[in-house]
Amino acid sequence: AGPAATMAAKARVVAVAARVVEGAKLVTAQVDSDANELRALAQAVANRLENPEGAAAVLGTGQGGKALLVAASTRNLIARGVTAQGLLEPAATIVGGGAGGKPNLAFSGGPKGEAFQEALDAIEPRLKELLQAGG
Repeated sequence: AGPAATMAAKARVVAVAARVVEGAKLVTAQVDSDANELRALAQAVANRLENPEGAAAVLGTGQGGKALLVAASTRNLIARGVTAQGLLEPAATIVGGGAGGKPNLAFSGGPKGEAFQEALDAIEPRLKELLQAGG
């Protein structure tokens, strides 16, 4: 069992918590890890949840006193008008940073590590808003 197997197992565990928002599947979770692992895990979870209505995974940590959020948006969700960057924007504001990246994978870092849970909580309403606007 190499790192890939471990990542698949982690993705399975995180994906169980998926909720359905306007038909799309969404997971938001606290994962205390570094940026590389958060990126890989967010993509693995989103890909696992992908369906005709789309899927997204947003993982965050407040470790070390700084907030780090990573969002992954699948092809079908992007087709419905929801990019990873767009999904992260309000959360980025909450942690005092900006959101950057590509439509399928975005990052946000900010100095307000204690606010990352509030930032994660902002993701679901944001997804709803984007899907109602663009879907």
